[in-house]
Amino acid sequence: GEGTNGVEIDIDSKIKTSMDAIQSSLQDSLESRLEDVKALESELERITSQLAERPDESQISKMFQDLEDSLSHRLGNSNTVQIVLDNMKLEMGQRMTKPEVMSMM
Repeated sequence: GEGTNGVEIDIDSKIKTSMDAIQSSLQDSLESRLEDVKALESELERITSQLAERPDESQISKMFQDLEDSLSHRLGNSNTVQIVLDNMKLEMGQRMTKPEVMSMM
C-alpha cells in the first residue's frame, strides 16, 4: 500500500542527502589539496629560479631547506610536503642542471 511507498521515498531522499554531503566534503578536500599543490609549484618556481645553472650541493641543500620552511609554514607539517620533498631529494641524488630541476615540477 501507500505506507510502504512513503517509507521508500524517505529512505531514498536520506541516501541522496548523505551522498550529496559526502560529495561536497570530498570536493572541499580536493580543492584544498589542489591549493596545496599550486602553492607547492609556485614556491618551487620561486626557489629554483634562484639556483645557479649548475647548483652545487650546498645550494641544493639550502633550496630544500627554504622549500621545507616555506611549505611547512604555508601548509603545516603535512605528509604531502614530506613526500614531495623526499621524492625530489631522491631524484636529485644525481647532480642536475637547472633545467633538469625545473623539469621535475
